[in-house]
Amino acid sequence: MSLASILKDTILPYVKTLGNNWWLGFVGYFAPIGPLVLVMVCFIMTDFVIGCLASYKRVTAAGKRWCFYSDAAWLTIYKFGFCTMAVAGLYVIGNDVLGGDFGADRLPNILCAMVCFTELWSFCENAAYLSGSKLFLWLRQFTINKAKRWDEDVAKDMDDLIKK
Repeated sequence: MSLASILKDTILPYVKTLGNNWWLGFVGYFAPIGPLVLVMVCFIMTDFVIGCLASYKRVTAAGKRWCFYSDAAWLTIYKFGFCTMAVAGLYVIGNDVLGGDFGADRLPNILCAMVCFTELWSFCENAAYLSGSKLFLWLRQFTINKAKRWDEDVAKDMDDLIKK
C-alpha cells in the first residue's frame, strides 16, 4: 500500500469535508444579505444599461461615432463589488459588533436603500434625456435648483463658521 493511497483513503476525505463545510458556513453566514445584494445588482445594472443608451444618444446627437468603452463596465463592476463589501461589512458590524441593538441590524438595509436611491436617481436623469418626458425634465430641473440652493446655504453657513 502506497503513501498516496493511504492519504487518499484517510486524510483527503476529511480535508474535503472541512473545505466544503467552511465554504458553506461562510455563505450561510451572509445568506440574510443575499436579497439586498440582488436588489442592488438589479438597480446598478439597470442604471448601467440606461446610461449606455443615454450616452449613445448624446454622442450620436453631437454627430460623433459612439463606441462602448470597457472602462464603464469595469467601473460598474467595481461599484457593485464595493457596495456588496460595504453591505457585508455593515451586516457584520450590526449583528456581531453591536449585537443588533437599537436597530443596528438594519444598517445593511439603510445602505442598500441609499445605493438603490442613487441608482434610481441616475436612471431618472438618463430617462429624462432619453424620453424627453416633461415629468422627468421637471424633476431634473427641480433637483438641480434644490441642490444649487442647498449648496449655496451650506457655503454660506461655512463662511459664517469661518468668520467666527
